Amino acid sequence: PKGDKKKGIEMLELVSEKGKYAQTESLYFLLQIYYIYERDYTKAVFYAKKLYEKYPANSFFYRYLGRAYAASGFWKDADVIFREVLAKRQQHAPYYNEYVEREARYYVAMSLMNDHKSTEALEHFKLADKLCMKVDRADGSAYKTIITLRIGMLYDLLGNRPSALEHYKRVLEMKDYQDAHVQAKQYLKQPHAG
Repeated sequence: PKGDKKKGIEMLELVSEKGKYAQTESLYFLLQIYYIYERDYTKAVFYAKKLYEKYPANSFFYRYLGRAYAASGFWKDADVIFREVLAKRQQHAPYYNEYVEREARYYVAMSLMNDHKSTEALEHFKLADKLCMKVDRADGSAYKTIITLRIGMLYDLLGNRPSALEHYKRVLEMKDYQDAHVQAKQYLKQPHAG
């Protein structure tokens, strides 16, 4: 669309700081802009923190903060948030449902994988995979595809090549997300080595 992007962002920032009626909305739009479009994850963390501090019971804003930490490479911070999300899910806190649990298990598994804790990561990915079967549409989801790929990669790291190959083949039967098909084809030829 036509317009001055820089000026639009400046106006949203002004409203987020001094606005009376649309402050929350402007914070949310800034979070979306920086996370999705600008890919400035440091600023996304800043706005996600503001929203979470303003609405600490809001699971959506809390998970967004965790995602922004993960995208920034701050996996330890993301891990803390998503483990707390899992704890709230176990306590049956409002709005902490199976969709939320799947997301949390995915990010905890990613954090563990980045920390070279393959066995623990595999367990969380397997639990997330089971949740995909419950909550996904018939045509699957990005989570399902990426989780299946990651499970294959972990099986390779753990020396279980037959299970790894099975998972890579499954990925190729799913809708492609984030170049999962390219990676699966690569790992079918040569095992994932970390």
